[in-house]
Amino acid sequence: MVIAYSAQPNSVTPVPVRQELISELASLMKNISNTSVQQPIHREAPLLSHIAIKNVIPKLSSCETLWVSNIIELTDEFKRFSWPEKVNNTLDKEIGRQLKSRNNEKFVFEIASARIENGESCKIVAQEHGISINTGIYQKLEKIALNGPAGVRVLQGESCEIVAREHGMSKNNAAYRELEMIALKGPAGVRVSNGESYEIVGREHGLSKNLDAYSVLEMIARTSLAGLRVLQGESCEVAGREHGILPGSEGFSLLEKIALKGPAGARVSNGESCEVVAREHGISTKGKTFSELELKALEPAAARVRNGEHYQIVAREHGISFGSDVYDRHL
Repeated sequence: MVIAYSAQPNSVTPVPVRQELISELASLMKNISNTSVQQPIHREAPLLSHIAIKNVIPKLSSCETLWVSNIIELTDEFKRFSWPEKVNNTLDKEIGRQLKSRNNEKFVFEIASARIENGESCKIVAQEHGISINTGIYQKLEKIALNGPAGVRVLQGESCEIVAREHGMSKNNAAYRELEMIALKGPAGVRVSNGESYEIVGREHGLSKNLDAYSVLEMIARTSLAGLRVLQGESCEVAGREHGILPGSEGFSLLEKIALKGPAGARVSNGESCEVVAREHGISTKGKTFSELELKALEPAAARVRNGEHYQIVAREHGISFGSDVYDRHL
């Protein structure tokens, strides 16, 4: 005798889109039977569960993302139907398997991204979806948090340390430094430029003393609003001139260092020309700051040389001066 399991919903009725998809799954599952000893239900269920879930999950539309993002809710939806316990167990396992990045990378990334945008922890989301913290996918998730809920919270004045912890960001990686930069360009920098103690402000905004953030904050304290303007991307020459800080002075050197540790350094690290960046940020090409800018250009430039490009062409495109220490000793 063939035993077919129909999917009869209980008193809770899913929304139309879910109903349609779950009905499709029910249709696929109804072929489970115990017609022979060789193929009892406990052998059929895993295979048919795999087929059913694999067919249903990728068809979920973007409007269903938040529903799918919670694996428990998804399995609960299926449990509202009158499948046997063994079928439910195999469905649970298969749903979890299909929501792992290695099995459904594009779809799972969309789900994980939506969860991060909704404020969930990068680490927890990554663990649940089988995403390693040492991958580019994880870095993309952190970027979503930075440009979304985590960055907004820091911009509103919350502590970087607390925000990073709650959003699953390591305190020693690039994402945390970017989070600190948001604080420096925003509320922390504004407070210090208005005369507050950089030590108190740094502590209240959760800035790391062993990273660049504290030193930048101290330099803003010494250069006031000019330093904040430079950190936000303005030229050292323009900001210095308008605030009475002249080239060659100690104050101007501080402005150049702020640019180096902030926007100018970031641009060069991302592959832009040292000469172009220095010109646009008002940094002298003859001083120590420019040499440090060249050092920041070394990583992307050296990577190109290792890949077989000619070092002279690479040096020219990255604005590294011929005869400089970086050019002579590292390329």
